[in-house]
Amino acid sequence: MRNDYKKLLLWWFCWLPMLVFAHEMRPAALHIKEVNAGSFQVIWKVPARSNTRLSLQPTLDGEPLFKVQTGYFMKGAYIEQGSFERPQGLMGSQLIIHGLDSTFTDVMLRLENLDGSVLIARFSPENPVYDFQTQATGWGLVQTYTHLGIQHILIGIDHLLFVACFVLIAGFSRRLIWAITGFSAAHSLTLGLAALDIVRLPIPAVEAVIALSIVFMAWEIARRKPHTLTYRYPIVVSASFGLLHGFGFAAVLAEIGLPKNEGLLALLCFNIGVEIGQLLFIAALFVIFVLISKLRFLPFTALKQLGTYCIGGFATLWLIERVLAF
Repeated sequence: MRNDYKKLLLWWFCWLPMLVFAHEMRPAALHIKEVNAGSFQVIWKVPARSNTRLSLQPTLDGEPLFKVQTGYFMKGAYIEQGSFERPQGLMGSQLIIHGLDSTFTDVMLRLENLDGSVLIARFSPENPVYDFQTQATGWGLVQTYTHLGIQHILIGIDHLLFVACFVLIAGFSRRLIWAITGFSAAHSLTLGLAALDIVRLPIPAVEAVIALSIVFMAWEIARRKPHTLTYRYPIVVSASFGLLHGFGFAAVLAEIGLPKNEGLLALLCFNIGVEIGQLLFIAALFVIFVLISKLRFLPFTALKQLGTYCIGGFATLWLIERVLAF
């Protein structure tokens, strides 16, 4: 039995670097705003950790995009602010994000034109180039925001761990379907309300409560009392906490923004992307559970308990970190 637990610990420590590394996959954000004809202000936000930023550099027609005026680290990112002049405008020019091909992240571009129109585009390691010719509407906008939703949920470790807790509680049964449905309906509601600026909540407080929701779920699993509200009616708990997670999903849209004339379509596509990513994660868990069931040296009950304590531990650290960040 002691050897079994050594193997379990080894298994989890192998996965731990991946949980840490996932933060490297957060999207970068490039916000360009035309303040006067041919004059642009820039906010360039790059993922960072331990005061070390990803080495990404935007260029316009082969030259640095903007002159940096200020630069600082803040909440897991390095932010540069500056400006540039382009009397002839941006149409016909080419924007390239150098260094993107050696990362796992994407870059979301938001361009606010002087006439009030907004252009949204996505750079990826496979496609680090954008030609300013036409605005990203229609099918291009659908692809961009759907992919953003999928990416956000798959790199949002806190959201994934919350979903994983419900899988551990309900198993792959009808109860899980109801729990995930409640969670999806609730976070879709608050995501829409927050993204459309109808309801506002302070993001630091929301992130802290999201971490607290994971601690609560891990505690419920660790207690192993099947007669609690969480076990009997998981949809009630998932929907309740889903309302808060929706505000967390809205935070990424606050950074990127919604296009002025296609805001509802972009919001719908982002939410669909979140749901797709959530289903992909549950499918991956199902495959992992099936494989574990075939490996006799990994007892599922012990693995479930160890996984629960690890989830609770991560969430507790996040809770402390986010409360101290107020």
